[in-house]
Amino acid sequence: MFMPCVTATSRHSKEEGQKEMTMHPAWYDKANCKGVGGDVFFPEPQVGVNHRDFFDEAQSYCNKCTVRSACLEYAMECETNDIRRFGMFGGLTPRQRDALAKRRSGK
Repeated sequence: MFMPCVTATSRHSKEEGQKEMTMHPAWYDKANCKGVGGDVFFPEPQVGVNHRDFFDEAQSYCNKCTVRSACLEYAMECETNDIRRFGMFGGLTPRQRDALAKRRSGK
């Protein structure tokens, strides 16, 4: 799964090929989503499908996850006004995290 704000990429010349290195927070090793494809947590919008329904499969992983709160806090720290909220983190959709951020800021 893609993890914003901690992804580092190391690029080499085309002759050497391209190498990517991704670093994850320590809690990610215990996450239920580890190894699950990113399309589950970052689905493409579909016409006629309720926004909340996009994340049904992702929610099934989050509901049983022991590091759900750490994942949510990670997303909340990474997602600021400069970074658009996307994907499922800590069991919350982008809209739910946006509402949480507004409540936390008192706005």
